[in-house]
Amino acid sequence: MMVTDTTNISTTDGDLQIKEIVDALSHKRDTHIYSYDTKRRKMINATVSSTRGSSTRELIYIETDYDEVKILLTNKHRVFVLGDKRFKRADELLKGESLKHIDDIDVNVIKVHTINNNTHQQVYTLTTDSSDCYFANNILIHSND
Repeated sequence: MMVTDTTNISTTDGDLQIKEIVDALSHKRDTHIYSYDTKRRKMINATVSSTRGSSTRELIYIETDYDEVKILLTNKHRVFVLGDKRFKRADELLKGESLKHIDDIDVNVIKVHTINNNTHQQVYTLTTDSSDCYFANNILIHSND
């Protein structure tokens, strides 16, 4: 359910790395991020209410066919799949599936594979006041299992 510390999160002030959002929250500064209401199919703004960090050795690498959009997620982190109209675990994604991009376009998965590291990688997730999803590296992901 987490992304790497260098992942960019789409905020109302431009993209910020998730570790910058973690730092802002620790200094009691609000960060407003772009989220998406999947039922009403509408972009919404949300305020980050908390963050959680951990570490892992296993990540899922997802690459799309659009503008070099790539993301590293933990295997349980969920990504919004347009064809299924639901969030699907990163380790269950298939080549060819379409994902929701912040620019309101479909981007297709061209590569998915597991990366096993020898060292631990720092990962984070966000919780917001109004939605459990947000755009990470321009792809709509869900913050909970």
